[in-house]
Amino acid sequence: MPSRPQATTGETLVVCRNVRHRYRGGVEALRGVSLDVRAGEVVALVGPNGSGKSTLMSILSTRLRPESESNQTGTVAVAGACPWTDAPTVRRALAVVFQHPAVDDKLTAAENLRCHARLYGASRALVRVCVEAGLRDAGLTDRANDRVEEFSGGMRRRLEIAKAAMTAPRVLLLDEPDAGLDPGALRAVWDQVTALRAERGVAVLLATHRMELASRCDRVAVLHAGELKAFGTPGELRAMVPGGVVRVEVDGEESAAVAERITSLRDQWPGGAEPRVAGEGVVVYDDRPADLAQGIHGMLGDSVSRISFGRATLEDVFFALTAATLDGDAP
Repeated sequence: MPSRPQATTGETLVVCRNVRHRYRGGVEALRGVSLDVRAGEVVALVGPNGSGKSTLMSILSTRLRPESESNQTGTVAVAGACPWTDAPTVRRALAVVFQHPAVDDKLTAAENLRCHARLYGASRALVRVCVEAGLRDAGLTDRANDRVEEFSGGMRRRLEIAKAAMTAPRVLLLDEPDAGLDPGALRAVWDQVTALRAERGVAVLLATHRMELASRCDRVAVLHAGELKAFGTPGELRAMVPGGVVRVEVDGEESAAVAERITSLRDQWPGGAEPRVAGEGVVVYDDRPADLAQGIHGMLGDSVSRISFGRATLEDVFFALTAATLDGDAP
């Protein structure tokens, strides 16, 4: 198994500069994306389906070489190497946990880790050490001899991350590690990921649809239609929606009508965005949310079930930047 010194905190291990990719058929998946991930940092990549997240992950993991009509595809470096000109070096520095499980259901947890260690050429003595450490890090020591087919989704995900960590990666790519996990399982996975970055200085880039997970990351990159709409800390992104947010809860069939009525107040309270229907309610971003909430209440009265206001969340920022849903394409 590879043995590498811990990366220097702050060392940039993933660099993307003006990355472009156009698929055959003309679909432009990435349009000049620039971002970076430092050692000991967790960066979230968020965006609706079709935003370019999977394409960027494929490029970083050496599975895809970017192409464009002008051949100006930008530059990418993972641990100092280019994924398409020096793929072996990148793969030695990289570990990837895919969205769909890559563990063998018919093997036990220990057997999955043991096979992985042997594939990487570990000696019998080192295999034992790696398996014990992997089970401990995944919180599965007491389930070591149970078949993976008996595991929950969260347990499988923790086992996959433990398997990836056995190769001592400098960079870890996680493709929707939260998929199908309940809050408790998600917390356990998050604790495992943050331990890797804190103890080993691993640079982590994860793609997710859950703003709850993104809000825990050090920085967040928002992709939409192949473009990077924002990149910064959760606090910096929330500051992009000034003032705050007013939420009006109504019956689903009345939401559009309520949004139209709220629009008539915009002359009195300028400085925000147009109301949008969100589920069974209406959301408005405004510089003076308290005043706007009071005006909406005065106009609508008992026709709404609840009016609230507060600071913008990351999900609010996402909607404001992309006008898209997290689990679907932009309208």
